[in-house]
Amino acid sequence: VQDARYYTITDYNYEVYLTNLNPGTEYIYRVTDGSQKSDVYKFKTSTGNNDAFTFMFIADPQLYSETGANAYYYCVEEGVKMANKNGTPVDFLIGGGDMVESGGDGYFWNRLYSLDLMKEVPYMAVTGNHEFTGLQSYLGVDGRFYTSMVNNPKNGGSYKYNNGGSYVSGESMVA
Repeated sequence: VQDARYYTITDYNYEVYLTNLNPGTEYIYRVTDGSQKSDVYKFKTSTGNNDAFTFMFIADPQLYSETGANAYYYCVEEGVKMANKNGTPVDFLIGGGDMVESGGDGYFWNRLYSLDLMKEVPYMAVTGNHEFTGLQSYLGVDGRFYTSMVNNPKNGGSYKYNNGGSYVSGESMVA
């Protein structure tokens, strides 16, 4: 018998496309469904110039236990806080794949996105093999949770963009 939490995610993922944002501007936001409201969060747009920026690369967390997940996420959040305190705030996070232990288990996705950090710092992620494990379909491994939880182009998890004079590319190597 398979664990009942497989195949279920109780939270909802909504996508919002913002246009006409001004460079180098801090915006605040709140999410509501009409009756419930989130806390207020903020983000800042890139200046679009060749200004320096800081990012944190997160590699392969795919932790098996709640204790391990708590320790890992604590370290990531503390690293961001330390960078902010030292005057080099983290502008965005890059995830190198295997963000979750089992991509077919909603528990791991809920745990990842429950971090306050994920609500305030842009997170660019590419797929690892664990994003597609734990949920089988008749065609093999099923990545529907990844594609519903991560708003990357629907091309297998690869993306690219310019940040001022820098080019950032995330390429998934999962076959």
